Formats: sequence, structure tokens, C-alpha cells
Amino acid sequence: MGTDTIDSVLAVLTKEPGLDSYLVYVDPRGKLFAGRYRFPGEKLQQGEDCFQALKRGLPEEFDVKVSDVELLYKKGNVLGGELYLCSGLIDGIPTRKEQDVGEPEWMSASDLFRSNLVPNCKLALYVHLLRTQADTLYGLFYDIEQDQKFVEHLKI
Repeated sequence: MGTDTIDSVLAVLTKEPGLDSYLVYVDPRGKLFAGRYRFPGEKLQQGEDCFQALKRGLPEEFDVKVSDVELLYKKGNVLGGELYLCSGLIDGIPTRKEQDVGEPEWMSASDLFRSNLVPNCKLALYVHLLRTQADTLYGLFYDIEQDQKFVEHLKI
């Protein structure tokens, strides 16, 4: 097993392109974002890129394989290092395998924008939809506009 770096990746994952159903979980107690929805993600290990980290980590955490991973956006992480926001497809039925992740759930983009989804995850979903389903964003405008904290985050 490699050594973790301060860089991390999170991914907007669905079963097939264009499907409005995304894999999320609620961060467990004791975690930084406890009680909030988030997308699966991983710390990068020495010598690993974001694609390799997801291909290693998703089977370990949820017993699924990931494919067609695409880098959506890269930004500085508030905890230091780089944060890679990605999207991809999963193969398999997500089942929690590790205690430091919550039970997997499927949620629509609309439900996620109305939820307490972690801000960087909202940004990843926004960019994913902008790239793949811009018309869906138009339908979510009211939900996005209501989240003033997220709207301020977009102005950065």
C-alpha cells in the first residue's frame, strides 16, 4: 500500500451517460463533513494520478469498478494540496465495504442541489452538468439560485 499525499479526488458517478442518478453517501460521524452528502473520493497515493486513485479506491470502498473517468476541474483544496473533480461511470452495485464511508445512495441532480451536499461536490456536479447536460442546469436554476453560499462559491 502506498503513502497518501495531500492531494485528493472526488467523482460524480452514474451508471450510464445522461442518467440523472448519482452515487452519494452521507459522511459518517467524526469526519470533516459529518452528516452531509458527498461524492465518493480518494486521497492520492505517491506516484498516483486522480484516475488511478479512483480505480483503486472505488472497489475498496464500494465494491464497484469505475470507467470513463474524466477530469472536470482542478482546484486548490482548503486542506492543502490539489483537489481533482472528476466524473465517470460505475459498473456494479455499490455496497459499503469500509467504515469510513456511509451507505451508498442514488440521488438526482435536483435533489442534490436541494440537499446539504458538500460545496466542492456541488461544484463538481455543476461542472459535470455544464459539460454533459447543460439543459438540465436550466431546469435547476431555481434550486441553484436558492443556495446563496454555493452561488458565492461560483463567483470565486
